[in-house]
Amino acid sequence: MSTPDEDLVRKAAELARLELEPGETAALARDFAVILEAFRSLQSVEVDAVPPMTGASELTDVLRDDVPQPGLERDDALAAAPAPRDGYFGVPRVLGVLGGEQPDTERKA
Repeated sequence: MSTPDEDLVRKAAELARLELEPGETAALARDFAVILEAFRSLQSVEVDAVPPMTGASELTDVLRDDVPQPGLERDDALAAAPAPRDGYFGVPRVLGVLGGEQPDTERKA
């Protein structure tokens, strides 16, 4: 990967919905470069003799049998919801919201 530039920093900030102060992008680009260089240095580590692993230890989880049990009734679950709508949990729209635009809190029909 090439050296991160200020455009990459601005794009990452937009995707993360971060507001950067003027002048922060240059410092963050330098920080990104340091982080990427640390990852590049890992490429030189010889790992051919290291067996693959899925975790840091050999321990395995002890799981119980999956036994169906009754759940909450709809009205009981919705009683604790902050914004129930029409028998469902109401949530703000977040998909398609970029560039500082505020998410919709109302469902559109």
